[in-house]
Amino acid sequence: MVNINDKCFRMALWEVYNNRCFYCSYLIPSLDNLEVDHIIYKKIINNNKEYEKLKEELSLEENFDINDYNNLVPTHSNCNKRKRNHIYKKRTMLFYLEEAARRVPLVKEREQELRQTMDLSKLDTYAEISISKVNDLMILLGGKKNIMKYFEQAEVELSKDKRYNGRISSFSTESLFMEMDNPVNNRLLSSQLYLKKIKIPDRKKALGLIDNMLLYCNRRPHAIFRVSTLHILLSLYEERPEIFSSSDINYFKDGIENIALCNLNYWSHDNIQNALCHYENITLRLSKLFSLKFYLENAKNARVLLNEKIEKMTGKKPAFTSDVAELLLYFIQFFASYYWEDFVESTTSRKIWQGFWLYQHAIELLSSLSIPFYPEGSGDLTNFENYGGTFDMYIYGTWDVLRKHNKILSDFNPKLLEFSKLSHKDVRLRIPRWKDRPQEWIPPLKQYEDKRIVKLIKLLEEMK
Repeated sequence: MVNINDKCFRMALWEVYNNRCFYCSYLIPSLDNLEVDHIIYKKIINNNKEYEKLKEELSLEENFDINDYNNLVPTHSNCNKRKRNHIYKKRTMLFYLEEAARRVPLVKEREQELRQTMDLSKLDTYAEISISKVNDLMILLGGKKNIMKYFEQAEVELSKDKRYNGRISSFSTESLFMEMDNPVNNRLLSSQLYLKKIKIPDRKKALGLIDNMLLYCNRRPHAIFRVSTLHILLSLYEERPEIFSSSDINYFKDGIENIALCNLNYWSHDNIQNALCHYENITLRLSKLFSLKFYLENAKNARVLLNEKIEKMTGKKPAFTSDVAELLLYFIQFFASYYWEDFVESTTSRKIWQGFWLYQHAIELLSSLSIPFYPEGSGDLTNFENYGGTFDMYIYGTWDVLRKHNKILSDFNPKLLEFSKLSHKDVRLRIPRWKDRPQEWIPPLKQYEDKRIVKLIKLLEEMK
């Protein structure tokens, strides 16, 4: 039996899962925010008949321990509360248990290391500083060492698609989900790799991977994840691997129609989904502007320093030179994910729109400051200022994927084929406008003082 309140265990669990929630894959910012969830809920042991039936259904060993490592995962409080005593479908439960079991040796090893090397009295402090936090924006703005380390990582990942391929091909399922859910990365490489995982010659595991992907789709991911899921399902429907039965193919068909039609009509389908889509767009607009204002000079210097470092290490001038805009992408990605967490868990569309208007206010404050230009010879490879205006990932991403698979669209709802035939201009006309803030609106800074965007607004007001 594991003591889930043990500091070393909690720290090890947090680190092995890359400081992320097992269910939604978003960052858990500190140990204080971490909750330990039982995949098979703890109270089931009070109902021996139900527990024995479940163990038999999942082919679990007789001595399976609810409170042991292979049933424990890190979660956010909200994700834990939403799951509560829910029992997922058999293949999803098996997939979750296998994912947890795979990490048990790593958790135990890290836990042992912590017990031997760490001063337990300092463990909480260590946990607070062990991941990048942006609560104190001024520290981040001046942290040259952190910035250079970040750019070094960026250079490696951007140097060649071949290197990127090699890195991402070894990703675990949840890491691929994070890559597929990266709003800055609109390549479909990560979804292609997940598709390869699904094509393993094991129908049960393959369907578990698909179920898990569809479950993730219902957890408020970025638009790019739903677009990637649509691409994967359409590919499976088109290729029809031998391991799948005709009922499986019909399952894919239902998923395709549901996701595609929801993507194309998100503003009328669900008020919260509509607000979230516009909220995602504005976090990207803000992150682009913020990165330009505070990180462009660092990107310029980093490009020169990285080239010098590569030449010194290899004796040759680098064959590949990262564009400043490409390096800046890593900061845009970081801040977009960071600010996305402010309102993504909101339970009403009203709260999300309040957040949207706060972001509008921050953009207005940022725009009043002088924004530097890209250096000569460096083009702007990022168009995030257009998100929500002339570009929308739900609309354009879905259109692009449908066009790639247009040969099979006659099997589906006629609206999908009809939409795939629209011109670029006609697609743009389908992008819905955001909800305008009321004329009498005053930024509710006090009400949302714990939100990251409010801290940024206060910083910008001081700089104005």
